[in-house]
Formats: sequence, C-alpha cells, structure tokens
Amino acid sequence: MKVHARPTCIAIALGIAAGSACAQGEPDRLLESCYAHIRAGDDKGALQLFETSFARRRATPRQYVDAAYTAHRLGQNDPAYDKQALRLFESSFAQQPGTARQYVDAAYTACRLGKNDPAYDRQALQLFEASFARHAGTALEYIDAAYIARRLGDSDPAYDRQAMRFFEASFALQPGTALQYVDAAYTARRLGKNDPAYDKLALRYFDASFALQPGTALQYVDAAYTARRLGENDPAYDKLALRYFDASFALQPGTALQYVDAAYTARRLGQNDPAYDKLALRYFEASFALQPGTAQQYLDAAYTARRLGERDPAYDKLSLRFFDASFAVQPGAAHQYLDAAYTARRVGRDYPAYEKDALRYFAAGFTRQHESALEYADAAYTARGLGENELADRFFHDSIDANAQAPQYDAEQAYAYRRAVDDAERRVGAIVNVAYQSGGFRPQETIGILQGGTEVYWQPPKIGYDNGRIFQVFARQYSTLYDRSGGITGLPTLQWSVGARYKPLSSQNLVFTAEKLMTGGRYAYDDWLFRVGYSIDGGIDLHPVKPDWTTWQFYTESAYFVRQQRLVQPVELRYGHSWRIDSISSHLVMFPHAAIAGDYDTRALHKLALGIGPGIGMRYWFRESAYRAPASWIDLDVQYRVRLTDADRAKGLVVRATLWF
Repeated sequence: MKVHARPTCIAIALGIAAGSACAQGEPDRLLESCYAHIRAGDDKGALQLFETSFARRRATPRQYVDAAYTAHRLGQNDPAYDKQALRLFESSFAQQPGTARQYVDAAYTACRLGKNDPAYDRQALQLFEASFARHAGTALEYIDAAYIARRLGDSDPAYDRQAMRFFEASFALQPGTALQYVDAAYTARRLGKNDPAYDKLALRYFDASFALQPGTALQYVDAAYTARRLGENDPAYDKLALRYFDASFALQPGTALQYVDAAYTARRLGQNDPAYDKLALRYFEASFALQPGTAQQYLDAAYTARRLGERDPAYDKLSLRFFDASFAVQPGAAHQYLDAAYTARRVGRDYPAYEKDALRYFAAGFTRQHESALEYADAAYTARGLGENELADRFFHDSIDANAQAPQYDAEQAYAYRRAVDDAERRVGAIVNVAYQSGGFRPQETIGILQGGTEVYWQPPKIGYDNGRIFQVFARQYSTLYDRSGGITGLPTLQWSVGARYKPLSSQNLVFTAEKLMTGGRYAYDDWLFRVGYSIDGGIDLHPVKPDWTTWQFYTESAYFVRQQRLVQPVELRYGHSWRIDSISSHLVMFPHAAIAGDYDTRALHKLALGIGPGIGMRYWFRESAYRAPASWIDLDVQYRVRLTDADRAKGLVVRATLWF
C-alpha cells in the first residue's frame, strides 16, 4: 500500500497567520521564529523551536497541529519524526477535536509507522474512523484504511471485518482495481471460515476482479476453495468451484491435492448428474498420476466409477482398478470388499473373467466376519458360475445358517437355495418307471400295453453340474410287461441301453442324448438312438409356503433310431393347479390338470397321433435336509384322452408311476 503525502500549504498559511496574531513575549518570538524556519524550508529547526516553545507555555490546538505537520513532512525520511508528529497531533486533538483532514493526515502518519509496529496500525484506524465520522472519506482513503485493517486482520478477525467495511465504502464511491477486488476477496475469505456470508462476499469480489483482469492460477484455485466451502450446503457453489478449478488448471497444472479436491467437488454433484462423476474421475486420475492416492481417495474414486458403472460397464472396470489400489494401500472393510464383489459381478455378465475377481472379493469380505444371508447366496451363485460347486454349496450353507440367525429372505427363497444345492450335489441317481399306455416304440399300433424300466445315472463332479449345464452318463433297461393284444412280453422284450446326455444351456432345458440300444431279449433292438429334448415348466416343484399354485409343463423331443431310420416325436402339454395335501403330509401334492399329448412316428400306420383329456397326478417328495431340498419323489399320473387324430394310440387311459431317487 502506498501512503500518500498531503499538501500542507494551508496549514502553513494558517500557522503564519496564527504566529502574527501571537502576543509579544519570548514564547511568541519563538513561535514567530518557528514559522520563519518553515517558510525558509528548515523543518528540523522549526520543529526544535516548536518543542522549546511548547515546553515553556501551553500551545493552542492550531500550533500543535502545525508542529505535527512539520514533523509529518520530516517523517517521510525518518520514522522518528512520524512518532513525534503523532504525539503532537494527539496534543492538539486532546484540546479540541480535529478536522476530518487533520485526522486523516494523522492516520497516514501512523500508517507509515504501522509497517513495523501493529500498534501504530491500530492507532491509524482509530484516526481514520475519527475522520470518516466527521466527513465521508474519499475512495482512496477508504481503500488505504482497508489495507491497514487487513494487515491487522492477520491476527485478529475483527480487523478483517473492519477492512471489509472500508473496502465496500471505497467501491461504493469508485470501482476498484482488479488487485483491490482480489485483496478484498481474500480478506472476506479469511472471515468465511466461520461465516458463510463472507465466503459469498469473497466470491463476488473474486468475480469483480476476474471481470477486469484474468486471475492467476492461485487466485482461481483460492476462489474455487471458497466456493467449494459453500458447496457443502448449496450445489450451485460446487459448480462455480469447478469453473474456477478449470480456470486455474488451464493456466497451470494443479497439485495432487488440488486435483483430488476438485474431484471431491465434482463427486458431490455427481449424485444427481453423471457428467460430474465423469469429471470427478478425470480429476482423481490427474491427482493419482502426480502422487499415489490414499486408501480413502482410491476408495472414493472407486465408488464414483461404480456409480457410473450402472450405465456403462467400462466404468465398473475402472472402479475395480481403484478398489484394488485402495486395498493394496490398506485392507478394506467387509462392506467395501462386498461392494467390489458386486461391481465385479456386474462386469462379469459381459466379461466372465471378472467373476473370479468377484469371488475373491466375496471371500475377503466374509473373512472380516460380515455375515449376510443374501451376500452369501450371491457369492454362492458366483462360485456356481465358475464351476466351483463345493465352494458354492458351502456359501449356500452359510447363507441358510445366517438367514436363520438374521432373516433376510423368506422360506420360498430359502427353498430355492436348497434346491440349488441339491442340483449341484447330486451324483448318482435312479429312475424307476412303469407306464400303462396306448402304444410303445413299435411299428404296430398296439394298444393296452404296460411297460416298465429302470435307469441308473451318474453325474460326475465338476463337469456333471456347471452352473445349470448338466452332463450325465446312464444305463437302463426296460421291457413290455403286459400287452392286451397278446403280443410278446417279458424277457424276450428286454431292452438294454447305455448313453450320455448333456444340457448345454444354463437357462434353457434343452437336452442332447446319445444312446446305444442293446438286445437283452430276442425282440429287442440293436441300434443307436439320438435324441434332442426340450421342456419348459412352471410350478412343478414343491412349494414351501403356498398351499396351492398353478402348475404347467410342456415337453417334446426328437428321437431318431439310426438302423431303423425311424423318427419319433412325442409331445405333451399339461396345465392345471396343484394342492398340497397338508392334512396328510406337507410333501404330498395333488395335481388335477388337462393334457394334450401325442406323437409323430414315421413307422406308424397313422403317423400323427394326438389326444386330449383330463388327468390327475399325485406326487410325494422325500429325502431332504436342512440344506437340501427334497431330492426324490414318487409320482402317480392318470389321464384319459380322447383322440384328435385317426390314430388309436392317442386315446384311452394312460397311467404312469415313477420313482425318482
């Protein structure tokens, strides 16, 4: 701040007039000599004579003021004279209040001394206030008073408030310079730490300064931090802060801390606008490129990217990179690992390799004693998708146990998890079937036959069940037990077969089967049979909660006998309603239904056979545990069909009994 000297011509003239009016006597002659020295330009001599005169006789206020102005002039080169000037000004003001001009000149005198002693700055402010109380100051006087108060504000906020009052008074009279506005902004900014109103004022002055002249990188970044402080309660200020951050970084690359603070500012806005989350990530990456982040910074960057990942999987990948960086610096909390797991799981829908990361994160989360039934279940499905069936079953067990302690899902969901365990843990099974039906795999359209068979299958570990894809090898035998038309029955019809079947799709029940038919009796076939079957259903499993529910099932397959060059295409649709017979057992289900069924047989007289009619089924489920749904059932199904085509094999009574073990 430049202190401006004030002209003293008027004061000298007044002093001369006062000197001429002095009464005669030695003090009067001393005073006359003082003014003579002033006229001659000898301020030092004049000042000595003033002091000698004042020592002998009390002076008038005007004489003290004239002496003060004399010392004031000398003080421009020697601070000792400024101190003397202030003492003389005070002597004058003690006798009679000074004029606005006298107070302001005394203030400038004290101001010069205040550069080295804050006590004089405080005195200067008192004198400025006394001047402004008598007459409004000029823009320059207000601005000079503001800078003095600002200097004191370094240690006492009360002076910063006084400085702001002076800055505003100056700007009200005359627009400030860019530097004055920016200094006012910094003054208000200091006060803004405890009062947001001053932060708002600081931003107004920053804007006024930048409108006159582009700011420096530091000024822009300080304006950004000011706006950022207000942004905690008003998002509009966060947007302003980002504008300032951008302006600063355009002039000069920021520091790691500045970039990360800009990132957090943008991240706050990103809760409502994804564009700001993208900006936040750009700043996070700029910060981490300069300096490794903290575990928390990496973690917050991860959650920012994760929020964007809901719409764009590329951000989920970035999120996982940040999660890994955070955990490398410091092990995360259980919920953080689990959030990373769900992020990886989401990416894994399109990029299966990430499922392994998800499983790794799940395991890390669970080791930190985080026990959530739903999260265990999700981890189980993740493990199942990777073919880790044993691990999946363990997680399902943990989920069921955790749900028993703190329920998160109902009995129906628990049953679904138990069914998933049973599907994967199945290794060896057997199927026994007896059917009374209209016809069999024979060219003749015989009716009224009873056939029976047994199958034993093996589902290998790992490849046997792979996330809904199933592979089994089997051996079976079947024969005709009764033929009402008098056909061959018993051992001569014994048919053996071995084969394998594969269900390649997790979500669709499409099954490919290759089977070698071998003769057990002389009327059996020696052939190859290839089948492609498809089924879809709803409500065929036991329901653990509802007493009744809708049930339906559709099944068809193409069966081709190679040597016979015979194609058989059976089809059946059943639709009805199931009731649990709780009065007998909660595992006994009755299923009245309507059925439409038949087949297409290239060797039959009437190739297409189709019938429709009512039916009723009874099924009893058994072999269950706390972790497995019922693994076995016995079923009795009775239908009576009316033919829809000319083939007699599509009509009549159909009875089937099945044991699935």
